[in-house]
Amino acid sequence: EEEEGEGKPGKKACEAVMHALEGGFVCNIVALGVKVGLFEGLWKCQSGVSMESVTPDDLSAATGTDRRLVREWLGCMASANILEHHPESGGFTMCQQLAELVCEYRKNGAGGASSVVGVLKTHVTLAHRLPRLAECFYTGRGLDYDAGDEEGDLANGIRAMHVPVFRDLAVPHLLPALDRHCPTVGGGVT
Repeated sequence: EEEEGEGKPGKKACEAVMHALEGGFVCNIVALGVKVGLFEGLWKCQSGVSMESVTPDDLSAATGTDRRLVREWLGCMASANILEHHPESGGFTMCQQLAELVCEYRKNGAGGASSVVGVLKTHVTLAHRLPRLAECFYTGRGLDYDAGDEEGDLANGIRAMHVPVFRDLAVPHLLPALDRHCPTVGGGVT
């Protein structure tokens, strides 16, 4: 164990940077899978047809994407321990908990209340804004809310982060409570 001291970077700090870099790369590949619909497509193939595992050909056909790029993406996800690879069939699977996490949260969709799709969309948009943000450090100006977000991913990401909160918490629990606590507000809130 090396000593932390003057002139020597701390081991924990270096490990933290390396871990963050690795996570950043994986986050981008996960975000790409979300944007292209690969997780959603994988879950639909896997659960809809009762496939034991989904091959790159299956997923490519289901999502209308390039087979080679899908194969490489699946390999990245398996290397990061996000998807499970089945060498005997050449296919891949994902667990239900992962589908709930990385698929869009919507009625009758695979995504659950803990979906991180919004965070991923926001992450990619903010990463795209880094050159403009760096300029702000020299000018002292801020960024426009939608600068560099031609596809609306920042707004969509923020919406996707809040939908589960409002649908699962605010609507069934908080709004009815307002009726009990604020009965004079226009005959109730709901």
